[in-house]
Amino acid sequence: MMQKEAGFDFTCAWIEMWLVDLRLSVNIGNRMTDDQCTQTAILLLQDFYNLKIADINLIFRKAKTGQFGEMYNRLDGVMIYQWFDQYFNQRCEIAEQMSQKEHDNLKYSQEREYSDEKRGEAQNETDFQKFRADYLAKKMD
Repeated sequence: MMQKEAGFDFTCAWIEMWLVDLRLSVNIGNRMTDDQCTQTAILLLQDFYNLKIADINLIFRKAKTGQFGEMYNRLDGVMIYQWFDQYFNQRCEIAEQMSQKEHDNLKYSQEREYSDEKRGEAQNETDFQKFRADYLAKKMD
């Protein structure tokens, strides 16, 4: 989404900025080079093109706070790709759950409306039968 709105170059630079920031903020001996950051940003952009800027920011904030686990003196493209993949899968699961819940609520609402409508029809039928019986009783008198 971000790529569509801001363009490939800007989005790639945005991800690279986060990669450099992460590289500089963690105390790791094996750091990514600038070329590795660029290659990783391009790969992430190609595979996770539908993420928004808020998603990208959240992924890197989670990484900086250790929410994806320990880095064990290593920071590389594979590790970062796994973070994005994990986040994307969680995001898809949540979206699926929300969609299912919305579907269930709509289905329940429609079933309830149908049930209320049928109950109303039954009441009308009962009223009609009572009216008819009264009418015929009066007509016979």
